[in-house]
This record gives sequence, structure tokens and C-alpha cells, in this order.
Amino acid sequence: MELVNVGVIGLGNMGAVHAQYLNDGAIEGANLTAVSDVNKERIRWADGALGERVNTYDSAEELIESGKVDAVLIATPHYSHPEIAKKLFNMGSTFC
Repeated sequence: MELVNVGVIGLGNMGAVHAQYLNDGAIEGANLTAVSDVNKERIRWADGALGERVNTYDSAEELIESGKVDAVLIATPHYSHPEIAKKLFNMGSTFC
């Protein structure tokens, strides 16, 4: 089975749960490679909790442009989902 490199955008309550779940290998074929959040405290949490192999970014754009992910999980407040999705589509992305 080929691994899909996954990024999580937003590390609030649900985003952190999703990131930890992916990082623990709970989803066969999914490999957490990157996370992003605009909140520096959440990035510090990720650096400590998720390990060195997970790249951290200060913005969704940085994560998307990093080339480290094949798919993203958008875990930001609901009202920001369309803006992030539009950025993905405008980049010609085939992200999930």
C-alpha cells in the first residue's frame, strides 16, 4: 500500500486530535508529514508532541507550498474552510 502524506491545517482542539491520531498511525496508509497553525503556542505543542518528522508551518499557504503533503485535513474554524479550499484549487492542486 502506498502512503499518502497528510497535512493538518489548524491545531485547535479538533485539529490537534486529528494530528495526534494520524501521527499515531491510526489510519492505514496515511502518514502525517506536516501541520500548520497561525498560533505560535500550537506550533510549539506540535513540535513537542508530534516529533521531528512532522514539519510545522505558520500558515496554511506555507504548508500547501511545502511539497510535503499529498492531502490536507482542514481543521480551522468552519468559516475559513472555503478560503483555504479556494487557495488549494487556485494552485491547481489535486488535494483531497
